[in-house]
Amino acid sequence: MSEHRTTSRFAVVTGGSEGLAIADALARDGANPILVARNRGKLETAAKELGRLGTVVHTVPADLSAPDAPALIARHVGNLTTRVDTLVNNVDTAHFASLADTTVEEMNTMWHLNAQVPLLLSQQLLPALVNARGSIINISSYWARKMVAGRHSAAYSATRGALNSMTRALASELGPQGVRVNAIAPGAVRTPRYERSYIAHDRGGTRRTRRADRALLPPGTSGHRQ
Repeated sequence: MSEHRTTSRFAVVTGGSEGLAIADALARDGANPILVARNRGKLETAAKELGRLGTVVHTVPADLSAPDAPALIARHVGNLTTRVDTLVNNVDTAHFASLADTTVEEMNTMWHLNAQVPLLLSQQLLPALVNARGSIINISSYWARKMVAGRHSAAYSATRGALNSMTRALASELGPQGVRVNAIAPGAVRTPRYERSYIAHDRGGTRRTRRADRALLPPGTSGHRQ
C-alpha cells in the first residue's frame, strides 16, 4: 500500500457536485474529498474548484437512485483507501404536495434517497469507517419537526424524521465500535438547485413561503436548503 493510502484522511460526500460548502470545509481541514454525484461534468467542475485548495479530490459518478449504487460506491472507495474518516450523507430529494396530490412514486423516491440510501451507504462503508474510527454525518432538515402553514410536507417530513431516528439508533449501535453518528438539520440552503427550483420561478406565494421558512431558522442563520 502506498504512503498516500495510509496517511491521507478521506471524506465521502454524496450530492457532491453542487453546494460545495461541505466538501470545501472538509478540504480546508485537511481531508481528501471523495465526491459522489450522478453528473460527471458537474463532478469534474467541482473537483477543479476544490483542487485549488491543494487537496486531492476524487470523484465517483453514481446515480444513488439505483438499487446497486451504495455497493458500487463502496467498491470505488475501496480502490482508493481502506479507511473513511468522514461520510456525509448529503443527497436528498424533496416533493412538497398535499397528501391527496402525492403519488406513490414520489413517496418511494423520497423514501429511498432520503432514508434508505444513507443507511445502505453507511452499511457498505462500515468496515472503512470502523478502521478509521470515523464519523457519519447525516444532513437532515428542520422539516422533520417544523411545519409551515400552507406548505404541505407529510411525505418529505416523514423521511426526515426517519433519518433522525436512524441517526440516534446508529449512534447507539456504532459508538462502541468507535464510529460517531450525528445529524445536522439546517433550513433551506441557497444552492444552485435552490436557485433553479425556487428563485428562478419566484412568485408572490413563493416569496411568502420563503419568508415563512426563514422565520423558522435559528437566530443568525441565513441561506436556503431543500
